[in-house]
Amino acid sequence: MWEVGGVETVPVECVHVVIEVRSRLDAPALRETWDKLTRLKRFPKTAFIPLSQRSAVRPAIYAYGKQWDYFPTHVYVFAFENIRLDHAQLHTLSDRPRPTLDSP
Repeated sequence: MWEVGGVETVPVECVHVVIEVRSRLDAPALRETWDKLTRLKRFPKTAFIPLSQRSAVRPAIYAYGKQWDYFPTHVYVFAFENIRLDHAQLHTLSDRPRPTLDSP
């Protein structure tokens, strides 16, 4: 791991969960957060060597309707104040593509 100026950098292979906490989640903040977390989930975990290649035992991690050799990154967003979620989804994310899952 690497730290400079209070910011710690870790390899994406070590990231299992990302939590975004905001004081207020309005339409622009939701758009920004959605785009940021979508980019994060697209980072390939290329330095990861699956246990199945190192051992006779194959782990079974099932998430998002498929089997993974590693734990896919989960993302969560929390806010203390927000707009109505049904309104946010219809009017804020309708122009955004669904995030693709982690690259194997």
